Amino acid sequence: MQAYRYVHFIAELKMLSVTMRIAARRCFFTGPTSSALRSAVRPVRSRIATMTIQLRYLSSAEKVFGLTEDVMNMPGLPPIPIPPEPSMSIEELAEAGHSVLNELGLVSWWKPSGYFRMALEAMHNHLDLPWWTTIMCATMCLRLAMVFVPIMSQKLVAKQSMYKKELDEFRERIMDAKKEGNNLLQQQVFLEQRDFLKSKDIRLGRQFLIILANGGVFATQFFAIRRMVDVNFPGWSAGGALWFTDLTVPDPYYALPLISAVTMGIVARVGIEMGTSTDQMGPGMRLGMLYGLPLFIFVISSRFASVCFLGIYLVR
Repeated sequence: MQAYRYVHFIAELKMLSVTMRIAARRCFFTGPTSSALRSAVRPVRSRIATMTIQLRYLSSAEKVFGLTEDVMNMPGLPPIPIPPEPSMSIEELAEAGHSVLNELGLVSWWKPSGYFRMALEAMHNHLDLPWWTTIMCATMCLRLAMVFVPIMSQKLVAKQSMYKKELDEFRERIMDAKKEGNNLLQQQVFLEQRDFLKSKDIRLGRQFLIILANGGVFATQFFAIRRMVDVNFPGWSAGGALWFTDLTVPDPYYALPLISAVTMGIVARVGIEMGTSTDQMGPGMRLGMLYGLPLFIFVISSRFASVCFLGIYLVR
């Protein structure tokens, strides 16, 4: 009996650590089975029992997992979900020729600038044009669609130039009546001028419509392009030409603002966009339109992105 206990003890002793082995041997050889030996052997038996249960569980689990086909063929089970494909980035969508206006929040159905942005992106994707060429072509198409505006402006300028002498006489008579303080005479001259303009089909209200139409076209293009610059539209950082390859930054040489200011001075002198030339203005207003306005435009536009000037030149 003692030999059987010794063999069984040696088998269980292999499961203990070094410290527990030494303590167990001392307890075994110093006398009969002591309380220290029982306390050392009992955890081993419980540990062996636990390991045996776990091994039996794994062996039985193999049979359970062997019923995969039967489980999959059970009715009423939902299909295995397929994970969605990873979405493309905005840069990858733009390179692939897809629209990214909606992703960047540039779609606006109630603003004209939203439709202009759609036209720009469509021309760039379908015609495979660089961005600076796309913007200039879109501006030319818009100007051709509104070609009647400069035609009306030139007709109005031609009529006013034809009757410049009579219009100057009315202006002088009105100024003399103001100096005299004769309001009755001033009203009479106004009525005569109105009848004269009506008889010659010169309507000064058309001048306001011409300015409003040109201002609307300019504002539509400017705000559409400016918003695309603010969101760093893909491709614009390398879509320029010549010295302004990056369309999202101002011109470092100030050449584009200078050209814009000079063209504005020429337009003001000729009177294409305003319906009247500077020759028909007063001295102070003429000086401001010829020199003050171009200088103001140069200072303000020097901070604009280079892409803004591609549409401004053709708008004028």
